[in-house]
Amino acid sequence: MITWKETNDYLLGISNSEKYAVPKTLKIAAFDLDDTIIRLQRGKKKNDGWEFIDANVQQSIHDLVEKKYMIIIFTNQAGMTVSKNFDINAWKKKIDEIAIALFSASKKYYFAIMAAKCYDIYRKPNIGMWNVITKMLRGEISEKSFYCGDAAGRLEKDIYGKKGDFADTDRKFAINIGLSFYTPEDVFIRNFETANDKYKLSGINPKKFLKSVCDPDEEYEFKPRKKELILVVGFPGSGKSEFVKNHIVPNGYEYVNRDTCKTKAKCLKLTRDALEKNKSVVIDNTNVDYNSRMAYVALGLEFQYKHIRCILIDIDFDLAKHLNNTRHVYSDGEIPLVSDIAYNIMKKKFEVPTKGECFDKIETVKFCFDSEKLEDKKWKKAFMQLS
Repeated sequence: MITWKETNDYLLGISNSEKYAVPKTLKIAAFDLDDTIIRLQRGKKKNDGWEFIDANVQQSIHDLVEKKYMIIIFTNQAGMTVSKNFDINAWKKKIDEIAIALFSASKKYYFAIMAAKCYDIYRKPNIGMWNVITKMLRGEISEKSFYCGDAAGRLEKDIYGKKGDFADTDRKFAINIGLSFYTPEDVFIRNFETANDKYKLSGINPKKFLKSVCDPDEEYEFKPRKKELILVVGFPGSGKSEFVKNHIVPNGYEYVNRDTCKTKAKCLKLTRDALEKNKSVVIDNTNVDYNSRMAYVALGLEFQYKHIRCILIDIDFDLAKHLNNTRHVYSDGEIPLVSDIAYNIMKKKFEVPTKGECFDKIETVKFCFDSEKLEDKKWKKAFMQLS
């Protein structure tokens, strides 16, 4: 029988035999669920049935239990919140069936499953689920612990017929939590020698970008002008807002930002109100394309502003995405994640600003780390986590 606990962010199920006592040193065998332990039953439609991915799964799990491993599954299940058709009760019933099939022959065992329901700090490769489990168990993690998953970033066809992996989430998760990583073939196929060991991780290597540490004050000196309209261009996570608040706003510029205004109409109204009073204004939106910029430039021209400046934040696209995740993790989820879909749309729409847009000045500010930020251990830990 599985005992369930549900929050807005995750679903946690625990099942263990009555005689099981949690040890001080935790020897954890952690797994992904879909296409690692189970797969869609052959010949069935989605959610109609499941089967173990390999005939050796039950015996392999039993052997791990006999070696005193705790069996814990970590699975991303955003469909629980995204899909209106997702039946959580049916999913719980499926997990009950899986647990019975895995542990019916075991006298002493510990089994837990965590499902991340959203795109947040709990979703792999972020380590929110791992933190919940380890905080609850309160023990030291044995060096023999490992994590097994199919999303390994492999480039070639696997033994189960998949033409390369759809993602690298599981391998990154293992790296982030500091456990040895194995694929399902490694764990469930006896005497299997890994032939498909070529893989590639998406995104950035955080260590590489730490070398770009510099003092922002030495890289760019902002020179204010009277009666000026400034548009800052940059992807979310580029440090755009921090730059604006540190360098531009202190010089008396009115601050306009979509996150605080909520709507484009309100942003334009605030801009118009400031221009009517002959104030200097800075627009802190992504402003990635010509049309979004021209809505504000047109206002500047309407009020006969001669100084209309564009400041472009120059940053590696993947680094901006990574920093988006970093600030989400650092804020313990309070700062929401910008979705990959939104990033891809912005990347597709992006147009380099030109003087033809009626800017009298275009400046490029190259992104670099503020050395003081790296002294914040919590921030550095969040940044070093693969995303």
